[in-house]
Amino acid sequence: MENRDVKSSAKRTFSFPVMIAIAAVLFLAGMTIHVPTALGQGITENAIISWQGVYEQQSQEYFLQVDYQGAPVDSYPMGTMPQAWFHPAQGDRLTTKIDDPRVMMFAYRANPGLVKTLLGTHDNVSAFFVVFPAGPVSYTDRFLHALSAQGINPDRFGGPDIPVGVVPYSHLTGGVLHIDTEVNDNTLTQCKPGAMPLELQALLAQH
Repeated sequence: MENRDVKSSAKRTFSFPVMIAIAAVLFLAGMTIHVPTALGQGITENAIISWQGVYEQQSQEYFLQVDYQGAPVDSYPMGTMPQAWFHPAQGDRLTTKIDDPRVMMFAYRANPGLVKTLLGTHDNVSAFFVVFPAGPVSYTDRFLHALSAQGINPDRFGGPDIPVGVVPYSHLTGGVLHIDTEVNDNTLTQCKPGAMPLELQALLAQH
């Protein structure tokens, strides 16, 4: 009789609703407790080379195009941009000049969340309510040179704070500045809009 009561109690304790509740608690705990991850664990980093506005004359559609190192170009639909920004390119395409700040400012006003994610300051690293992050971002030395030459700090469109003329290019590992990492340029951490990347802070402190 006593054994039967123990079994009955165990069934009640591990009933389906209770198991669902336990699973939910564990899931929320997993989202809340940050587990450090690193680029060395097979995580792909999006290394930006440039951006550009594109107009497809046949479809009459506008795009923000972002070029990544070692990866296909990505295109993001945009609203109507001023035609004066564009010039003929290949086929029926018109393009703006590369890294035209007007294009990124237009995109930022139209879709600030998208632009911040592209620049590495929004939903790039796993965190609470960020179950499927877009992936960490880095800036190639080519991209950084282009920004500096135009006097552009990406913080003007929700990106990180990278003041013009401060990047020690010769000390960039692999020719890129990691935006979403800790000072060891490996362990992931989300860079916030308008914040200086931790790796850049460390480089400036050393040199």
